[in-house]
Amino acid sequence: MNTKALRQKVLDLAIHGKLVPQNPNDESATVLLDKIRAEKAEKIKKGELKADKKDSFIFVGSDKRHYEQFADGTEKDIEDEIPFAVPEGWAWCRLKEISLDMADGPFGSNLKTEHYTTKKEARLIQLSNIREEGWREENTKYTTFEHAKKNISRSIVESGNIVIAKMMPAGRAIICPNNEKMYVLSSDAVKLIPSILIYSKYLLNTINSPSFRNSVTDNVQGSTRLRTSISKLKECFIPLPPPSEQQLIVAEIEKIFAQIDLLEQNKTDLQTAIKQAKSKILDLAIHGKLVPQDPNDE
Repeated sequence: MNTKALRQKVLDLAIHGKLVPQNPNDESATVLLDKIRAEKAEKIKKGELKADKKDSFIFVGSDKRHYEQFADGTEKDIEDEIPFAVPEGWAWCRLKEISLDMADGPFGSNLKTEHYTTKKEARLIQLSNIREEGWREENTKYTTFEHAKKNISRSIVESGNIVIAKMMPAGRAIICPNNEKMYVLSSDAVKLIPSILIYSKYLLNTINSPSFRNSVTDNVQGSTRLRTSISKLKECFIPLPPPSEQQLIVAEIEKIFAQIDLLEQNKTDLQTAIKQAKSKILDLAIHGKLVPQDPNDE
């Protein structure tokens, strides 16, 4: 059984609105997006967030087609760009619409020697740490708190932020863990701070879904080391359910994934048992205990 494909199928069903039933009494995701725009406007007013001249939002017109309105007030019919139909009460948006901030890191192969430290200060998030199943603990490197705060403050990643890989392959994502004092991005990753009104785990599962990943890989650049960019990630489409349904979807995904984990464990146990049985059979054979001996043999 291909359990990886099974997980992908579950995520695909989830973002198509087919994993849990819809509740007609739920507040529409369109209302949620209105609240997020108000949240961002308030932060811009307070100076906590910078206005983006490339901001836009998606809405459905009276003709039931999808349109996008840009910061300058212009509108564009994008019905042909919408990836697929979503249930009543859901809405389409771009990743940038539901993000308070997105930034990529300055670190990479050009990290200077003097920026490293043997002390456990600011942990560098590398591509090898980003796995679809979550954070992978390997390739430990640190820079100093002073360097991180003074020179690369935009690249500091807090626990709960989403981190998206730009390459190898592009688009996979994790939620930043909380087992280090501070994290900073490598140049091969993007941090995303979602609106507090978005359930982060739902967004993470959407980013790791086949539909999102395909939209990323369809627009990568390069010949051998295919990579995406922060500007392209910002424009990716996100199917957004009402808040309560986001939580129901995540709960159902986690329940099914736990069952898949058991299947994988049982498969491993079975393979181990088979290997041990084969070894035992060979051992019995060479010790003359596998078949009875015939005293009349030559």
